[in-house]
Amino acid sequence: MKSLKSRPINDFDETNPETEFWTDGIKVYNHKSVLRGANPKTLFYDGIFAKDDKKCFCGESWLRDADVKTFKVLNYTYAIDKNYVHTITGKVKNADIKSFEVLDDGKFLLWYNRARIPEYTFYGYAKDKNHIYYHNYEGKPKIIKKADVNTFSSLNDGYFARDKNFIFGNGKIIKKADVNSWKKISDLPNSLYSKDDKKIFYGFWEIKVDYETLELEILKNAKFIHHQIAKDKNNFYRNGEIIDEAEFEKSKAKNTTHNNV
Repeated sequence: MKSLKSRPINDFDETNPETEFWTDGIKVYNHKSVLRGANPKTLFYDGIFAKDDKKCFCGESWLRDADVKTFKVLNYTYAIDKNYVHTITGKVKNADIKSFEVLDDGKFLLWYNRARIPEYTFYGYAKDKNHIYYHNYEGKPKIIKKADVNTFSSLNDGYFARDKNFIFGNGKIIKKADVNSWKKISDLPNSLYSKDDKKIFYGFWEIKVDYETLELEILKNAKFIHHQIAKDKNNFYRNGEIIDEAEFEKSKAKNTTHNNV
């Protein structure tokens, strides 16, 4: 964790996620909210989590039942102490603390902001000796019931994972995906298109496209990376759904205009 006192006072920059915790020399803030009772001289932070000599915090909220002495940040999504696993949306219920571990960096790339800095949300896989867990900022962390604990691995993009039986996207089984031949089509961390030796998928569902001619138009460092556009010999696509050529070109222009390559 990083020490707040090593930074200048009032150095908050809303375009820089690394300055979300900051101080005016008297009070501590998360973004523009005061962390009541936080000590700027003893506060350490990492991502969304922070602690001082008396309290632990998640964003602007005080984690009332967190143990300061044993509190440790595991990645962007998960933190742990001697009693609980903590996330921004609540605890991981009934997790085995001794065996709990994260399986990726807990991030999913949302976009590049106007300062061309990547911004992330809280997505990630974790496990203990009994279960695989997934957090995607849509409610509290969930157990993936059919996942095999011993063979499960995350692709470290906050979205895809696999075990000996299944491929997973967004914590859900990608139905009909062949485990042995499946792979992502693009190596960009935010690309949600994938394929096996017969089928094409977007997210966690199969899409009907021309297998041989599908091409992605997802640019590195584009601001509007949620416009996941593609085309084949028959159609144009955005986020796995058919669109007309005018919409395709509009989305492509937005991605290109905000591209930072």
